[in-house]
Amino acid sequence: KSPVDLVKLPPAPRPVPDPLSPSDVQKIAGELGGRDRLMFLTLVFGGLRFSELAALTPASIKDGYIVVSGGIMPARGGGWIFSDGKTHQKRRVYLPAFLVSDLRDYAENVDTDLLFTSTVGTPVHRTNWHTRVLAPACDRAGVRRITPHALRDTCASLCLRAGIAPQVV
Repeated sequence: KSPVDLVKLPPAPRPVPDPLSPSDVQKIAGELGGRDRLMFLTLVFGGLRFSELAALTPASIKDGYIVVSGGIMPARGGGWIFSDGKTHQKRRVYLPAFLVSDLRDYAENVDTDLLFTSTVGTPVHRTNWHTRVLAPACDRAGVRRITPHALRDTCASLCLRAGIAPQVV
């Protein structure tokens, strides 16, 4: 064995977050409609993890906020894993009134347990949504491509820009 194999390297530095600007959010939202627009705006204004968004139910929508109670993600080998979330606690996520209203209207026409599903009624897969929906919308809007997780950074940036204390964000 080489002695080099025994040397433990420091972790790679984390990339600096690069959130979307408010005008970029508007441009991308303008390229989306229906379910995908609601998913995008909920990620942007709620700062949810994609697994939390995928696990929302029509009953998650309350007056002025949504209740995030866990996540759902694909399992290796097929199927889905439901979890109670990273912190193992339910939390309220306050959203703009227009978005809660739009989510409520959308939920009235949902006939599945989950609020957002694929065209075949399964939970929305993050990779599929990113590849088929978000990346093309960014291209059409003339905005750099981003990941669903980067929308969490955008949410934090928008909150700080609006004057919300960093301790709260």
